[in-house]
Amino acid sequence: MDPSHALLHRYLTESSDRAFRDLVERHAGLVYQTALRRAGGDHALARDAAQVVFTDLAQKAASLPPDTALAGWLHRHTGFVTSKLIRSEQRRRQREHRAAMETSLSKPDDESLWRRMAPVLDEALGRLSAADRDALVLRYLEGRDFREVGGLTGLSENSARMRVSRALEKLRRVLQRQGITSTTLALGTALGQASQAHAPAGLPQALATTALQAPATATGLAATLATWPWWGKAAAVLGTCAAVVVPFRFLTASRPHETQTMVAQATPPLPLAERPVETPPLAEPLPAAPGPPLPAPPAFLPAPPAVVAGAVAVISPADLGEAVELTLGVVPAVIKFAPSSLEVKAGASVILLFRNDKCPHQHNFLLINPGTLNDIGALADRMLADPQGMAKSFLPESPEILARSTRLISIGQSELIEFTAPATPGDYPYVCTFPGHWRTMHGVLKVVP
Repeated sequence: MDPSHALLHRYLTESSDRAFRDLVERHAGLVYQTALRRAGGDHALARDAAQVVFTDLAQKAASLPPDTALAGWLHRHTGFVTSKLIRSEQRRRQREHRAAMETSLSKPDDESLWRRMAPVLDEALGRLSAADRDALVLRYLEGRDFREVGGLTGLSENSARMRVSRALEKLRRVLQRQGITSTTLALGTALGQASQAHAPAGLPQALATTALQAPATATGLAATLATWPWWGKAAAVLGTCAAVVVPFRFLTASRPHETQTMVAQATPPLPLAERPVETPPLAEPLPAAPGPPLPAPPAFLPAPPAVVAGAVAVISPADLGEAVELTLGVVPAVIKFAPSSLEVKAGASVILLFRNDKCPHQHNFLLINPGTLNDIGALADRMLADPQGMAKSFLPESPEILARSTRLISIGQSELIEFTAPATPGDYPYVCTFPGHWRTMHGVLKVVP
C-alpha cells in the first residue's frame, strides 16, 4: 500500500494527528513548489496556498475515492487554490491602488474645494430643508457620529446615515448651481475640515460672561428717541418706528419683474420746507395724556448723512444736490442684476441705491472700465484662496474699478453708493464679484454725452 494512503487511513480511522503531520511532511514540498511556480515566485502567496490545500485535505479526506492518487490530487488542488488566491490578491491590489490614487488626488482637491466652498457653505445649507440642514450640521460641522445624529434627530443610526447621505447629495446640487462642482465623496471629505475648527481658547467663557452681564439697554437712535418725552405719543401715531425719509425720485420700470433698461433723470430736489408731508389719517383722535403738556418736537429728526435701514434709505436733504438717482436690484430666481442696463450723462454725480429685497444670496457691486470684466472676474476667482476673502466682502483691488459697494448685501439689505459718472461716454460694466457670480451677474452703465 502507498505509504501516503496508509497515513491517510490512520488519520481517518484513528484520528491520529501524528499520521496527518507525517502526511503533510511527505507532500509539503510538492504543494509549496507548485504554488510558488503558479504565484510567480511570491513566497507569501505560496505559503497561504499550501495552508489552504492541507486544510482542505484534512476536511475532505473522508470523501476522497479509495483509488485516488494523493499526490495527483494535491497537485491539481494546489493549482486551483493558487489561482483563486492570485485572483483575490489582484483584486485587492487594484482596490488599494484605486484608493491610493483617490487619496493622493483628493488631498489637494479637497483643500481647493474647501477654499471655494467655505464662503458660500452656510448660504447653501440655508437652501436645504431644516431636517437635512440639521443632519449635515450635526454630522460635519459638529463632528458627531451617526449614532449621535440619530439620537438628536429622533432617528435610528442607519436612518441617520441615509438622511445625511441624501442631504449631502442635495447640498452638492445646490453648490453645483453656484459653479462649485464635486463628487459627494469629495464634498463629505471637504466638509470634514469644518469640524476641525475650534473657537480660540477662553472665548466661550468670555462670551458667556459678557452675555450674562450685559444689561438690556437701548442703543443708538432708539436710545436717543427714548429720552424725548413726546416720542411715545408720536410712536403710537406712526407705528413701531419713525424716520424722516428724504424722498428719492426713482424712475422705475412699468413692469418691475422684467429686466429692462432704466434711465434715471436728474431732478433738482425741492427745498425741505416745500416738500409735502403725508400723515396717515387716524381712525379716532388720541386721548389727551394726563399731566403737563408735552414739549414741541424738533423741526426734524437728525439723521446721519447716509443710513440704510433695511431697504429704506435715510439721508439729509443737503446731501442730495443735483445728483442723478439710480436704483439697482437683484432678480431673486437667478443670479442677475435688475435692470441689466442703466444710463447716465457723462460726468454726472450719481447716487445708486443697490438693494437686495428677496434674493437669498449675498451680492456686491463694482463699476469697472470697459473691456475689463474678465480681468476683474479672474481677480475675484483668486480671492477664493484668500483666507480674508469674506472679510474683504470679495471686493478685489484694481485700478480698473471706478466705484464699488463697501460690503456684501444680504437679503433685506441695501446700500447707497455715490460716485461720479465717467467723463468719457461708453458702456461701463457693473458686476458682482461674490464667488461664482461674476460670470452671470453683470450689467452695463451706458454713459451718454
